[in-house]
Amino acid sequence: MTKETSQVNINELVAIKNRVQSFEDALSITGKTWEEPEGWPPHFIATLKAEILTEALNTDKEGNVWKPDFTNHDQWKYSVLGYDFKAGPGFSGFDYGYAHSATYVGSRLLLADSELALHAGRICPEIYNEMLK
Repeated sequence: MTKETSQVNINELVAIKNRVQSFEDALSITGKTWEEPEGWPPHFIATLKAEILTEALNTDKEGNVWKPDFTNHDQWKYSVLGYDFKAGPGFSGFDYGYAHSATYVGSRLLLADSELALHAGRICPEIYNEMLK
């Protein structure tokens, strides 16, 4: 995975997808522990879980974590929330204007590759669906 382009070679992509098959795998890869926060709204809890899952999926075999470079307009960045996982309301948006910019997805939820974004949604759809409720 390169920081400049966010391109992931096919062998590394397969390895990442094989390593991360669940939220528990994501905890193991990131070295984090999880205790459900009490009294927090479910969509906040789901967002925290999605951040951990995203970090794990953006971690290469050497332990380097890819982070989006917002100064590099040639670097593609992908989000799980742009896809439909057949579980409730969708999430999409488009806006363009020379004097207007906006973001609808937090930078902590961006992935380096579209296949990783699809994989995240397939293995943990309940996390992303809870975020949208």
